[in-house]
Amino acid sequence: MITISIVLAIVAAIRWKHRTQAQRFTRWWFGAAALWIAWAFLYFEWNAIEHCSRPPALVANRPIVCIGDSLTDGMRPDRGYPDQLKAMVSVPVVNCGFSGISTSQGLGQMERVLGHDPQVVIIELGGHDFLKGYSRQSTKANLLKMIRQCRDHGAEVVLMEIPRGFIFDPYASLEREIAYQEDLELVPDTWLRQIVIMGPASLPGLWMPESRLSDDGIHSNPKGSFSIAKHVLRALHRMYGDKILAAKE
Repeated sequence: MITISIVLAIVAAIRWKHRTQAQRFTRWWFGAAALWIAWAFLYFEWNAIEHCSRPPALVANRPIVCIGDSLTDGMRPDRGYPDQLKAMVSVPVVNCGFSGISTSQGLGQMERVLGHDPQVVIIELGGHDFLKGYSRQSTKANLLKMIRQCRDHGAEVVLMEIPRGFIFDPYASLEREIAYQEDLELVPDTWLRQIVIMGPASLPGLWMPESRLSDDGIHSNPKGSFSIAKHVLRALHRMYGDKILAAKE
């Protein structure tokens, strides 16, 4: 999109002075229409990448297993989003989160994860790879190994997208790239951006303390864990339909 904009601007600047007013007006509308079409294509493609094309069948006695770092494990006494997710879905939920782990350490936990015989594994890992200076390439390789082990076991995978920088992110779109490559359901990074924005370190959270989703600016409090669970539930609902929803009392 940046390239298209620059090219159109250069062409317009070079040819502007050589055109009549009517020609300038026509070309302006042509350029604007081209940009809108390109943006529309980008929007639909961006959203399409988030969704798995295969509709899996729900198995009532196979659990959802969540593996991740402290954003999954939770900060005591809060037990993280998996604890909140349990009340939202019709199948068991197992929390295999460990605070501070990277993707390589998560890979070492796969035997334990798959020991629960999951029908879907939710992976939230990679933030600590960035903090520890690991390469994007090694992080991607570890995530792919985890995904393929899950599939070899007959489990679907939901990947949680992690923003590692609001301005500069060397891991940008890593999870989106993997989701496209492996045809996975993706939880967009909105879940974590909301936690940060509605924390005490950001202005919205500073102005609205009753609405805070975090007490330290990064880890969810119970309200935040509920919000994350709702984001995860949307992804599961897209995959399994209404059958995944817990029965209303």
